[in-house]
Amino acid sequence: MLRTLFHRPCRAARAALRHEPSGRLSSRIARKTGAVLVYIVFLLIAMIGFVGLGIDWAYTFWVAGQLQTAADSAALAGVQHVYTDHAQARAAAIELAASNFAGGTTVALADNPSNDPGGDVVIGVYDPASRSFAPSTDRFQTNAVRVRARRETGSVRGPLSLFFGPIFGRDSVDVARFAIAFAEGGPAHSDIIALNLRDPMSFYLHGDAYLEVRDGEGAVQVNSSNTTNNVGASLVQGTNLTFLAGEVNVVGMQYERGRPTIPPTNEFQSVEPDPYADLPEPIVPSSATYPATPAINNTGQYYPGYYPGGIDLTNGMNAFLHPGVYILGNGLHIRGDATLRGYEVMLYIDSGNIETGNGNSQVYLTPPSDGVYEGVQIFQARDNTATAKFAGGTTWDGAQVDDPSTPDVDESAIGMGAIYLPAAKYEFGGTGDMTFTGLVADKVEIYGTGNVYVSGGGDSQQGVTKIYLVE
Repeated sequence: MLRTLFHRPCRAARAALRHEPSGRLSSRIARKTGAVLVYIVFLLIAMIGFVGLGIDWAYTFWVAGQLQTAADSAALAGVQHVYTDHAQARAAAIELAASNFAGGTTVALADNPSNDPGGDVVIGVYDPASRSFAPSTDRFQTNAVRVRARRETGSVRGPLSLFFGPIFGRDSVDVARFAIAFAEGGPAHSDIIALNLRDPMSFYLHGDAYLEVRDGEGAVQVNSSNTTNNVGASLVQGTNLTFLAGEVNVVGMQYERGRPTIPPTNEFQSVEPDPYADLPEPIVPSSATYPATPAINNTGQYYPGYYPGGIDLTNGMNAFLHPGVYILGNGLHIRGDATLRGYEVMLYIDSGNIETGNGNSQVYLTPPSDGVYEGVQIFQARDNTATAKFAGGTTWDGAQVDDPSTPDVDESAIGMGAIYLPAAKYEFGGTGDMTFTGLVADKVEIYGTGNVYVSGGGDSQQGVTKIYLVE
């Protein structure tokens, strides 16, 4: 029974076919064949589409990797200049990006001089603790560069063209990658900074003054906003003076008298912060410490400590200071062919002033090479407004000879360190020469026939020490 039922439909179908006209049969077969072909065509189109989408996706992914490489390298190139010159930082990033290829052409970044947060190259501040980036144009705060390498609508190279996308009505796609590079170190501050914010002639050169700042390539910053006619914040007066520097930046105005030759000057600039604002002041003891003497006022060797009577050398006295911090009350006075030497020392002027008088005295000092006061030679208290007067024929310089007691350090190759007078005026009117690495004072006045050499070094040329990719 089961066999009969199974075969009955087949016999009926064959009987129907035997009685089907031949033309109608051929037509039915043709229609079925055509339907199959349509299905095959649609299937092939779908398969080609899926393959095309796969190829376009892989191509897009590949180009994205190329853009990431370009962004990484460009950010690292730019951040190397973040502490010195933002324009140079952007230029370096753009140049490095152009050495990379993405999507069959070089990667092009648009310059962003306004530091628009949506730009291709953005300068800013990166906080490692919160892993956050904020755009900024403050040269003394910025520490990072963010680069966005892109093939997008509106970018220099435009969106990325697709191979098979047009089949589906999509000719191109937007692709972008970004990177953030962070720099350790710090901003390079000017070699000379006059901190006073208002007074006229906060920086004043006159007479036969000779000032050379870092072999004629260093920077002088005058923070005073004064614009008083004929004096301004900065005044350079005297046909016979010599002033060699790379540039002078003045918040207010600078005036010249007597047709002096001066470095390039930029007026109406931003205030430069005090680079030593966070430098702690030594704790002043209530009485003399070691040795039990109130002053350094005779020939001999002295050790770090508090000297309420300060340093007072005259009449050929010869004093040597061992390494350390010397806290001086009653200032620093040298005259009468005296000699003061000290290696790895910092002099803190708690009270009194600095003054050199008649005679050809000699001062040979080097600053600490590490620690809190690294590179600082003289630090006058922030509440001590007494003018530091460098007069007479006294010579101020680094170590005269190597100290045999320190075989690992060649003191003769180390110059005198920075002078920091946050509330006081630096006045040089002597006949002897003075050489030191940097000067930060409330005001600066130089005249006389002696030469002042600011050699730079230390923080004045700090800049980048290490760079990292952080995003």
